[in-house]
Amino acid sequence: MRHNILKLNIGRIMAVLLAIVFLASAVPVAGAADVSGECGEGVSWAFANGTLTISGEGEMNSYGEFFPAPWVDHREKINVVNVQNGVSNIGDFAFFSLENLRSVTIAESVKTIGAYAFYGCTGLKVLNLSSGLEEIGTSAFKMCTALTSVRLPETLKTIRSEAFYRCEGLLGVTIPVSVTTLEASVFTYCSSLKSAAVLANIQQLPAWTFYGCYELSAVSISSSITDVGVQAFQDCYVLETVNYGGSGAQADNVKSELPYTVKDFISEADVSKDLVVDSNRVETDEEGNTVVTDSTYTETENSSISTEVTHTNGNGGYKVDLKLDATIENENGWNEVKEQLGNAMANREYGASKEKMDINIQLKGDTVIAGTDLNIFTNKYATVSIYTNQGAKWRFNGEELREKDLSEKNYDLSFTFQPLTDPDKNQEEVVGKNGFLLKFNSDLNFKVEVHLPVGLSNARMIASFYSPEFKDGYTRMQNSVIDNDGIAHFYLASVKSSSEYLIGISNKTDEDRDGLSEAIVPVEIEGDYPKADYREPIQYVISDVKSSWGLDINQVTLILVGVMVGCILIVGVVVFIIFKTKRKNFYDPYLDGKKK
Repeated sequence: MRHNILKLNIGRIMAVLLAIVFLASAVPVAGAADVSGECGEGVSWAFANGTLTISGEGEMNSYGEFFPAPWVDHREKINVVNVQNGVSNIGDFAFFSLENLRSVTIAESVKTIGAYAFYGCTGLKVLNLSSGLEEIGTSAFKMCTALTSVRLPETLKTIRSEAFYRCEGLLGVTIPVSVTTLEASVFTYCSSLKSAAVLANIQQLPAWTFYGCYELSAVSISSSITDVGVQAFQDCYVLETVNYGGSGAQADNVKSELPYTVKDFISEADVSKDLVVDSNRVETDEEGNTVVTDSTYTETENSSISTEVTHTNGNGGYKVDLKLDATIENENGWNEVKEQLGNAMANREYGASKEKMDINIQLKGDTVIAGTDLNIFTNKYATVSIYTNQGAKWRFNGEELREKDLSEKNYDLSFTFQPLTDPDKNQEEVVGKNGFLLKFNSDLNFKVEVHLPVGLSNARMIASFYSPEFKDGYTRMQNSVIDNDGIAHFYLASVKSSSEYLIGISNKTDEDRDGLSEAIVPVEIEGDYPKADYREPIQYVISDVKSSWGLDINQVTLILVGVMVGCILIVGVVVFIIFKTKRKNFYDPYLDGKKK
């Protein structure tokens, strides 16, 4: 009987052990399914470190608003989308409403972008459409409000309705001659659009194409277009120049359908050359000042550049502010930016007079810049923001830049930023299990504000920057309030490519006022914190600077101060003893009552 019980117990034990083994082996599979999987026959997806990669051979699946793509659980963490070579299309609703998406790169094998594919990606700044694309679907980029530049490839044939509807940041666009189908309302309410070239091989410019493009000042239209659809230029209040490739009766017909604001209608114009548009606007602001705005937009194979110089004259005196937005396609684009910027500055210093420069540059290719490219901004009252195809943002303050700090070497602005999934003991003690690991690809020795996407779910919490110190320890260098877009801002005076930094997220929010005592409030949200005790001016921290003894700069400073104080005390004691001894041994006959 005991033998049977033993056999029964052994059987139960074996069953339990097998169940445990099965569950243990299933855990990694479940974890992998959470960050990767299939999204089409022969097509897969993988998410890691903020980047969603689509790879394989074949077509992606299409999705819908109520049956979303499988990566929906990571939507707040996705900053970059890379669609690799071999994938033939992007499915409907594939990347619908990824609000934290900053950069998209699409390979040449992709022929079609589906309907609503990038709808509502309000943070999208860098869009790389490689040659090979043939169709952009309905509302594919609708409501991509941060998108300032889009270069449509020469292979494009079809643009469906509302493809770029309400892309309010878009500055200029060229519709290539390869396009044979252009549907209605493609650029409706692109309120910042300054110029457009419609080179498409179509007969009619569709209805509402540029409806509500309030800043549109110049348009080029190919000779194949003989008719303008209803309200194609409705509410284009500043449209003055139209270059038309046709002539004769066709030109008369097109001219008759343009708004009354058009003053310069140029027929038989060459509309195939690089796009260059100049405009001038005179207004009176609320304070009665006269405001003259000179705008220039250029588009070449190397870059797209928009400059806006505002002259304000009135009770507050005369000042000139400059804004430049540029997308750099290749290394030659930097020279074009510097040339146009030099022309726009018009010998003004933008220094002591506090005339502001607002510079925004997108690097669509290489993330490397030369230190000499930043020299033009040194000692200027300028804010320079550089966006990379990694989805990162670097911001420089011209007043903080010095030529002596900008060497002639190149700086790689890319970095590795990933969740700390397997922290060691020291890392876990500092940031727990929910921190981030940060590693730069270049040493930097000048002041820069680095924007790190930590996720919308962390908005308004406190992010802390930790620098490595001697013996695998870490020192907290800076705290910053995470902005509404889930971006942590850190202000660094130097970084080392050889070091690994930590970013910690505390659970303190704006409702926990104690968490703000040491935290910097970024300018993007400082209006929401009128009483916050943040540092002004902001102190840029020198990270990872160690002495020959393995001590960081703060530790060395404390030691030196301690040594100096100790020396002063020792010298004081010695002087006091010597003085007291001399007083004791000093003989004065008058003090003894003796006279000479």
